[in-house]
Amino acid sequence: MKLRVDFAEYGATGAKGIVDVLEGRGNVLLVRGVKGSGNDKDTYDGQISVLRDRPEINIVGEVNGNWSGPA
Repeated sequence: MKLRVDFAEYGATGAKGIVDVLEGRGNVLLVRGVKGSGNDKDTYDGQISVLRDRPEINIVGEVNGNWSGPA
């Protein structure tokens, strides 16, 4: 058996949670993972897929937090 983590879905789920907490409007700072890693790109793409359709949510910046997912 092989376990696979869907980082795009992980990012989308987190973004939906933030949208709910902010009640659909507010400012967010995206804390990204290790620059250039596949996990970071997939998670970011999932977040953006949700946030781009929310004009009342403003992405005020992005920083690299250098987190990484499971190997």
